Formats: sequence, C-alpha cells, structure tokens
Amino acid sequence: MKKTAVILDKGECLSTIHTDQRFKWKDETVRKLAGKSEWLKHDFYPANGMSGVIVQEFFNTLWGFNVYVLFIDNKFYVPMSEKGIKFVDDNSNHDSSINKKRDVSDSTKQLHEKEGIFRRIINIINKKD
Repeated sequence: MKKTAVILDKGECLSTIHTDQRFKWKDETVRKLAGKSEWLKHDFYPANGMSGVIVQEFFNTLWGFNVYVLFIDNKFYVPMSEKGIKFVDDNSNHDSSINKKRDVSDSTKQLHEKEGIFRRIINIINKKD
C-alpha cells in the first residue's frame, strides 16, 4: 500500500538536499528532480496543504531525522522532513488543489448568501422606521 502525506509546514521542505552527495537516494532520477532548481522551471514551490505519494524515504544522518520524498501532482518530487508532513489514509482521496478550490468556492458562495440575507434584513428594519 502506498503511503500518502500532506504538507503541514512548507518550511520543513528540504529544497536543496538533492545537491548534497552525502545522501543515498534510491533513484538518481528522483534525486535530480527533487529540488528548487527543477521546480522553478515550472513556477512551482511546495505549499501547505499539498499532498503526494511518498516515493522515497531515507534517514538524514546529518540532522538525525527521516526524509520523505513526496510525488505531488504526478510531476514534482518534494523532499520533506518528518516534522513538516502528516501521513494520511490512502482512501481519503486527498487532492489538495481541488479541495482547496472547492472549499474557497463554497465559502465565497456562503458569504454572498449571508450578505444578501443581511441586506434584506436591514431593508426590512429600515422600512419599519
């Protein structure tokens, strides 16, 4: 079963760890693509709420914690410290970009509806005076 994680703290992204030759990566192609220099070519930078499948995991001997490489949007490899992610159930279908857009859209609709109701109430009150 594939492990999935959500970024909780983008500050824990290890955006240049791919340039350090002291770490043993399981896949050299992933190492080359897992960093800021590659992401900027596509105007991408990891953000809180993004999720991805964990495609690699290794222990960072310099700082003493595990590094998890997330594959985000089926395009970007993002190395994260364990402090910056939360593991999620694979069945949750967490697609952060779609869910965020849907949540914002729903919130905006609700706000407009409440504003309309509020304006009608004010009009009713003003007519009574």
